[in-house]
Amino acid sequence: MFQGTEMFSDSKAMEIYKEENGIWSNASTSGQRIELIMKMPSESIIAGLRLMEEMLFKTKISEDKLAKEKKVVLQEYEDKWSRSGVRFSKKVDQQYFGKNHLYTRDGLGDKEYLNTVSMADLIEYQKEMFVPANMVIGIAGNIDFESIEKELRKMLILSGNVIEKKFNKVQPQTERLIHYESGMSTVIIDVGWTIGGIAETTFEDRLKMGIAAYILGGSPRSLLHSKVREELALAYSISMVFGYYQVAGWISVKSSVKPENLEEVLKEIDSVIETFVDHPIKADLFNRAKKYLGMSEQMKFESTMNIAGNLCGYLFWEGRVVLPEEYEAILEKITEDQVRMVLKEAIDGKKPLISIMKSE
Repeated sequence: MFQGTEMFSDSKAMEIYKEENGIWSNASTSGQRIELIMKMPSESIIAGLRLMEEMLFKTKISEDKLAKEKKVVLQEYEDKWSRSGVRFSKKVDQQYFGKNHLYTRDGLGDKEYLNTVSMADLIEYQKEMFVPANMVIGIAGNIDFESIEKELRKMLILSGNVIEKKFNKVQPQTERLIHYESGMSTVIIDVGWTIGGIAETTFEDRLKMGIAAYILGGSPRSLLHSKVREELALAYSISMVFGYYQVAGWISVKSSVKPENLEEVLKEIDSVIETFVDHPIKADLFNRAKKYLGMSEQMKFESTMNIAGNLCGYLFWEGRVVLPEEYEAILEKITEDQVRMVLKEAIDGKKPLISIMKSE
């Protein structure tokens, strides 16, 4: 998309156009979506929409330019996979979802395919995927919405269908994963569980899981941090993170420890989580966590860039926009026993997925 279109002969022509109109752009790929991001002065919005139209629907570059771009992307590929943390993260994803699932697919693609893909392959893929019916667009700023809507209606007239992607069932790997890298003096650990995805959980239950993850490992005052670092001094940091895709989610504890402390830390993680789900959360701790998360949600909408991004994120994943007021109203109704129960139901009876990276 960045190497040439019907209007721009090459990337240099595109960059000159962006400089003349004060446009910044970037893009990313992941297991489930491709995202194009743009930022510009309000007076350049029409110019920005023209650039978006060219990049999404009118890509046109020669085979020799494609060959050069392949070399650049292959170097990006090598840069990425030369990092030990990336290699480990790939295996952790496979622990949660299985080796051949969409959610473990790398955004840069497969090296062998990159070598063989043609311009015709890319254009065919783009025409199938980049269609209005399959798009979510978020625009925010000091703009005339009537004129923007008019421009979008002229631009988004191409035919197409929503891509109904069929997902394989996730297949967590229950055996402990040990990934070896030379020269490490610490052990990196990831302990977690695969949980239900967006399609089978409510928005409210996902907020409950967020509260649980924050109290357990979302801050320096969290239960895991207080126990493992502050009380036992076994790690510099320890955190709990969670996330959701359409058909699966995950919740995991991450830390790094000395090799001789590995089993003790694993035992403490299990103990802290077990105590959390079986005993009431202190009222002041629970209420502060809800208040903090509510204020954090408000801060997601403090800039035009964040507003546009969050509008798109909510529309893409939820199919609707959840404004901070609704978010806080849902938070307010959640009780501490519901928070403990949603975590307990998600992990109860499941063997934790343990991934370890250590020196050979």
